[in-house]
Amino acid sequence: MLRSYDELEAGLHAEDNMLSGRLRITAPTTFGEMFITELTHAFVEKYPRVTIDLDLTDRYIDLAAEGFDVAIRIGNLRDSSLIGRRLGRTRSWVVACPAYLAANGQPQSPADLRSHRAIRDNNDAQLNRAAFIIDGAPVSVGLHSRIAVNSAEAVRRLALAGEGIAFTPRFVVEEDVEAGRLIRLFPEIATTPMDIQALQLPQPFPVPRVSAYLDHLRAVLRPRLSPDQPPEPRPDS
Repeated sequence: MLRSYDELEAGLHAEDNMLSGRLRITAPTTFGEMFITELTHAFVEKYPRVTIDLDLTDRYIDLAAEGFDVAIRIGNLRDSSLIGRRLGRTRSWVVACPAYLAANGQPQSPADLRSHRAIRDNNDAQLNRAAFIIDGAPVSVGLHSRIAVNSAEAVRRLALAGEGIAFTPRFVVEEDVEAGRLIRLFPEIATTPMDIQALQLPQPFPVPRVSAYLDHLRAVLRPRLSPDQPPEPRPDS
């Protein structure tokens, strides 16, 4: 009953462009630090009567059990009962620092990764495997790692330190590749696109502040987050 009253009040305020109420949002740590915090600040600047609790964590959160309005997630939807809205897409890049490649050699194909040291991201459902699309077919390559960590930013830092080869979302390492701090391997070979989604529980009617927040995120993120263009055919293909 209290929630219904809260939504009714928020709806009345929404009519005069004065959204109000509290939002509980959860997002992956690295993605949240890079994108969601800044966009959330811009949202509350526009709608100062809305308050937001932003929880940045790589832990899987049950929205119903923990009382969250929205979860930002990257990858496949684990719970089909949630309503998803795509904010953008990304792909994983395979990267390593120049020092590691100079000391260990540069792999020439995904199959060569088996003889290299990788950095494992525990948030990746594939865990010890890297997935590619070669000649239109999915190819999975086993990886060996001595360090596993549940943070994309930590994977990036380990790659910069020369720990091994990282398989991580493009947005995490794109600036390092452009600056030459990391080398992108196999740029001509595609990896599977990953949806960046905003998930919420089914609602009997739209919640204005939630809808406005998601519209805000989508408008900014979609132009910035898109998968790579299809790779050019290799000369020998």
